[in-house]
Amino acid sequence: YLNSTNAIVTSPKYDLKTKTLEFNLESFEGHIIELQIISPTAVQGVFINGDNLSEWITESKKNELFEINLKHTSELKKNHYLIKFK
Repeated sequence: YLNSTNAIVTSPKYDLKTKTLEFNLESFEGHIIELQIISPTAVQGVFINGDNLSEWITESKKNELFEINLKHTSELKKNHYLIKFK
């Protein structure tokens, strides 16, 4: 689940079959977006507006749950996120 963010969340959905979490974040261009996801499984990939993001992601395991933190600079006012889990 999306635990926290410093932007406006719209259209969140989780697909159990494909193990993907999708949502949009709205802010402003140049805004440093920070978000945290909590999951029972590790992340396989993070995509922002279709681009694979491999930098600026940290992942740790606490109390049998994965804590995934992401920080990046927003290039658009509205960004689409797709997170794939293992």
